[in-house]
Amino acid sequence: LKIRMLIQGNFRQETALEIKDLLLKNLHCEKRNSIIRKVQNCHTLKIPKGDTHLKVKSLLPNDKNSIVKNYYQIDTDGGIESVCLLELLVKILREPLFNTLRTREQLGYNVSCAIKCDNDVYGLSIIAESQEKRNSARLVDARIEKFLWDFYSTMLSEMCDDDFETMKCSIVNQRRSLDIDLESEMSRNWCEIRERKYNFERSEIEARQLELLNKDSLMIFFKEHIL
Repeated sequence: LKIRMLIQGNFRQETALEIKDLLLKNLHCEKRNSIIRKVQNCHTLKIPKGDTHLKVKSLLPNDKNSIVKNYYQIDTDGGIESVCLLELLVKILREPLFNTLRTREQLGYNVSCAIKCDNDVYGLSIIAESQEKRNSARLVDARIEKFLWDFYSTMLSEMCDDDFETMKCSIVNQRRSLDIDLESEMSRNWCEIRERKYNFERSEIEARQLELLNKDSLMIFFKEHIL
């Protein structure tokens, strides 16, 4: 077994170490380097530049619905700055994406976007669920791409500085908000342990990075990684 443990709350360090030793003693675990290498040796494939399409038939032959999921992989060599730019982009993108494709064009009954992370490789995911006979998957995909170009050339480029700062400050304030209880703090720390990142000051580091971002950097990021 490869054991990871978090003891948080009203414990002294000596007591926590005693609990750890007691647990290891009762489990009779043998440390195996091969297990550690296997756990750490996880990879995500790099998607080549250009368009790649995968079309899969529904498991239900008579299902009239289609789900289009567009995934835009982000090169995160820029480190935490790229991650913060992606998060800011999703916050700005979410409402106009829904209003355009769902409300106005009625391409599907569910339209959303989100950040996707696999083994520290980040990406933007846009999902649209629709009736195939009414709006084919090919049409929905084309409309998503058109929306992204329109978003870049009009909505994002014409966004005023006050609106941009408001979006940015809302994320910064969220990052700097205190944990409401011990369970929330524990969950945040355990996430760092589970993902093997161990950056327990992530919230403050990301808040400081977000404060440095401007609209020009977001437009360059969007053009390079999404368009």
